Amino acid sequence: MTTRKTSRKPAAKPAVKFDAIASAKIIGDNLGQAAAAADVLGAATIKINEQVKAMRGAKVKIGGSRRTCPVAAAVYDAMPAHLKAGTKNNYLTAIRAAVNGKADFQFPNGSAKAKGAKAKAKGAKASGGTIMIAISSGAKAKDAAAKLRAGFNKMKDSGDELAKLAAFLIDALDDAGHADDAAE
Repeated sequence: MTTRKTSRKPAAKPAVKFDAIASAKIIGDNLGQAAAAADVLGAATIKINEQVKAMRGAKVKIGGSRRTCPVAAAVYDAMPAHLKAGTKNNYLTAIRAAVNGKADFQFPNGSAKAKGAKAKAKGAKASGGTIMIAISSGAKAKDAAAKLRAGFNKMKDSGDELAKLAAFLIDALDDAGHADDAAE
């Protein structure tokens, strides 16, 4: 009796069907959240500008150092603890410029460092007004999140509308558990 050896290929895994409707609903929900975040940002900007105008009317000037100017120290200390020192300093600089000048307050689109050569973070490339984020299919979630964060930070420098969207997307990364303490 002869036995015949047959090679048996493993059974192919069933294809997972992509649910475009579910994906579209997630996109729509996130767009709604982005719009809500933009509304909150707009309302905060209005309230900040009301206080800026009141300070200007009272002839208040904010000094250059938190150590010597109690108003600067109060603004800095009143900011939430979760904000990084660099972010707080950028906001204080923008408030100081608004109170001491004549222009309304606007949230900064990024620090001076981010606008310089250091802005070209690994994984984020800007060319011809385009922001591209390259992530390989085998990338770890941590690495992908870092590249996304770098690209979103680059978006902050692109303009008001993109800055609001980028801030929302960075918050979404943080909410998803991909907070980056070294960012910003």
